[in-house]
Amino acid sequence: MSWFGVSDGLGWFHDNVFPLVRERVPGVEWQIVGPGAPPRVRSWAGEPGIRLLGYVHDLADVVARSRVMLVPLRVAGGIRIKLLDAMAWGVPAVATSLGGQGIQFEDGEGCFRRDDPRSFAGAVIDLLVDDDLWERTADRGRAFLARHHRTADLDAAIREGVDRALARRASAGHGR
Repeated sequence: MSWFGVSDGLGWFHDNVFPLVRERVPGVEWQIVGPGAPPRVRSWAGEPGIRLLGYVHDLADVVARSRVMLVPLRVAGGIRIKLLDAMAWGVPAVATSLGGQGIQFEDGEGCFRRDDPRSFAGAVIDLLVDDDLWERTADRGRAFLARHHRTADLDAAIREGVDRALARRASAGHGR
């Protein structure tokens, strides 16, 4: 959480989205997980419906209690591995476009991409209250992983990358 992009996204969610979610789902609890929370994020720990958990060694208990994972990044780059983890765990997610960057899923394949506060809140609320939507989204996320992120595919990509690196090294005159 110490990286600016994470704390910025959490602040955006806290200030603009979470109040809308709490209005429609009054008993909702937002669990904030991760080390290095800046003072602003730590200050939310006493607010109703917010639990700052910090670093969690084993996420199994947190995941078991979670209905939706949030990826509210507004400054980002790379691939969101935690989003793939959520799909594997069967926990639907809501992310900003940047929060889902690098993963080519269709809307509802384990995650919904929403960029403005009202639609982000709407997707979170829908997943919190609609059991059928929640189950379809979780199932579609697992199916997405089964199609696009299999271990054999990862092994093949690593092998291809190593082969290309070795070929480039050999062509540069470095021998083996």
